Amino acid sequence: MADNDLKGPVIGLIWDGTGYGTDGSIWGGECLIGDYAGFERFGSIRPICLPGGDLAAREIERTAFSLLRDSGCETERIENAALYEAMRKAGINCPLSSGIGRLFDGAAAILGIKSVCSYEGQGAVLLEAAAGEDDDCFPIEFYGEPLRFDWRPMIKEMAEALARGEDRSVLAARFMNTLIGMAEQMCKKAADAAKIRDVVLSGGSFQNMYMMRRLPETLRREGFRVWHHSRVSANDEGLAL
Repeated sequence: MADNDLKGPVIGLIWDGTGYGTDGSIWGGECLIGDYAGFERFGSIRPICLPGGDLAAREIERTAFSLLRDSGCETERIENAALYEAMRKAGINCPLSSGIGRLFDGAAAILGIKSVCSYEGQGAVLLEAAAGEDDDCFPIEFYGEPLRFDWRPMIKEMAEALARGEDRSVLAARFMNTLIGMAEQMCKKAADAAKIRDVVLSGGSFQNMYMMRRLPETLRREGFRVWHHSRVSANDEGLAL
């Protein structure tokens, strides 16, 4: 908002890996409605279990295990699946996160792009780089309040397509197309509720150029005014501002 001299109110898509939510949980895939005085959490994504907590940001097969397990998919090919399952059952160091960055991590590991990262966000970077051209998307489903994107149908269909031998570059593109479609639908629902047509995009996930080439245009076709960073980065630099 400050970067574009907006006075508000706006719909904010705030997508990153890890943020501290007002309820004490880990946020990072949020649709907020608000202005400089405050905000409400209109939407988010289904929380993802992170076996090992912060370690899951580097060893992203941990997140892949949770995505596959919760989506009803086979997890045998995950090397330490039995350990992660034991951790989950015991409730040992398995926080929940709604971070889009963690969803990218898990998808990258499921697609065989990367399983252990040398820096946080590497899975997302490599998934973007691996993406080909595709206009299709996986199923988009919501539930609850705040409105939650249920990623389980997406992960299940992606895993089944990979098992059938579909090209992972196509599946990587389809994964991001699904997130774009989810964002479009969530913004439309937020606009209906709040009568707002300004959408701001912020958070480290919007350094993804595949997303930024497609999402703003998708929203503009629906009549939204879309704002993003130009003087301040979408990443942690914005927190200082």
